[in-house]
Amino acid sequence: MKTEDSGTIVIDTPIGHFKIEAFKRRIAKAAFTDEPLADHNMPLLQTAGRQYRQYFKGERHYLQLPLGPMGTPFQQKVWLALERLEFGKTCSYADIAAQLGTPKAVSAVAQAIGRNPIAIAIPCHRVIGQNGQLAGYSWGTERKAWILDLEKRALAA
Repeated sequence: MKTEDSGTIVIDTPIGHFKIEAFKRRIAKAAFTDEPLADHNMPLLQTAGRQYRQYFKGERHYLQLPLGPMGTPFQQKVWLALERLEFGKTCSYADIAAQLGTPKAVSAVAQAIGRNPIAIAIPCHRVIGQNGQLAGYSWGTERKAWILDLEKRALAA
């Protein structure tokens, strides 16, 4: 019997519905959505749903999921750098560019961050503008501010 290795689940969070997609037994996408709640019996999606719910309650600092984001080699490098960002800490786009050894590639880094397909697990929300201001966030700066505040509160608890 062939096992299912792809699927979608939509969970509820304090800041909207959140869709998690698995492909070939890896999380391929995770993002806020307007789609209705949906469940899936795939064990990976059940685990992902549980971990994201725990995160949004402030009970989990890191998600431990097999990730499989699709992107260019440069995007993959940027997303890997984001995965190393500490919970509750922020940095700038220039910091990421410098960390990658490409300090003049701030725009390219920002574009790669903007194309992050797996919110929270690849924590692009932790990247802010050089001036300390919240920069763009694909799912809205209000959500970004809420998530950063959640992390700050969880660290203080």
